[in-house]
Amino acid sequence: MLDADWTDANVLKVLGDRYRLDAYHVFPLRCSDSTAVAWHVECADASTVLVTQYLARDELPAARRALGMSEFCRAAELSVPRVRPDRDGDLLCTLPDEGTLHGTCSVVDADHGAGGLRPYTRDQAEHMGLALGRMHQVLAGYPLPSQEPVGAERAWAVLCAADAVAAHEAASVQIVARGAAARHVALALQQIRRYLSTHLAELRGAVPAPKDLTAHAIHGQFMPPYVQAATGLPVVSGFLARTGYVAWEVARAAFNPRTVAQGQDWQVRALALLYSYHKAHEHFPVAELAACPRLAALDMLCTPVSSAAPAEWERHVVALRRLLDALPELDEALRHLFSAPRRTV
Repeated sequence: MLDADWTDANVLKVLGDRYRLDAYHVFPLRCSDSTAVAWHVECADASTVLVTQYLARDELPAARRALGMSEFCRAAELSVPRVRPDRDGDLLCTLPDEGTLHGTCSVVDADHGAGGLRPYTRDQAEHMGLALGRMHQVLAGYPLPSQEPVGAERAWAVLCAADAVAAHEAASVQIVARGAAARHVALALQQIRRYLSTHLAELRGAVPAPKDLTAHAIHGQFMPPYVQAATGLPVVSGFLARTGYVAWEVARAAFNPRTVAQGQDWQVRALALLYSYHKAHEHFPVAELAACPRLAALDMLCTPVSSAAPAEWERHVVALRRLLDALPELDEALRHLFSAPRRTV
């Protein structure tokens, strides 16, 4: 069941009535998710909050888990925006169906600004590695959101080539319907099919089996725009609160397709993130960190591009090609990195 979108006036009323916030300026945000709508709202106390209305009621348990994990990390003094409770102390504010205005929302501090989508620098990569290492230490003791990894968190380990191709093709149909150029998507699909047929089995054979990888509660999308790393310690938002393989999340952060595809020093940035993670979480198995380049490649092979922008599909393929070509070089660099005395990358 989907609730109706609120108007700007509805948002202001909810903030006043349920959060005791004197707000005056509402900026609707463009959302790619049809199950939620969001606004940035300026308040009279000079603060800015992000208001998210959840339209799909079956998504509310996941939203509650994500907000709870966010507050758990903030309580552990990680750099995470505050989730504001409503007047009843609930992180999810639900208006009764019998009222003239109904629905469910959350309110989160947004004074840190929006996360950028530019490739991160080496310094930012180091800060991201430190932040992710500290976060994983905190989340190691967090209740599991699910009994085992599901969805994208395990697709890299279980999808056969045919099923991975089918997933990419299904995503391509959806994004072409949303306006993507069919020619650009077809070219990307051709490359992905070829890489799946030539590399999937080899990559899986070179990484630890899933049963041998560390798994616990993870953020779920620790990458831009949910990591704001413009200055100093990154501000982390956008929690999905999933059960997942820790090295998988590290790999996706270190070898983010945008960073790998753009610029010539992407390997330096990736190694900086991995080494900083190792410094922050020194008891995490080095063998799992050494598997990150291949885990990232497996993730790119098995996770479809969701954007309708042709540049995203091209970037995905370029990143995958660069990463596959660089695996021997990265293996040598990681062997040296983790065997040498601690130093700056």
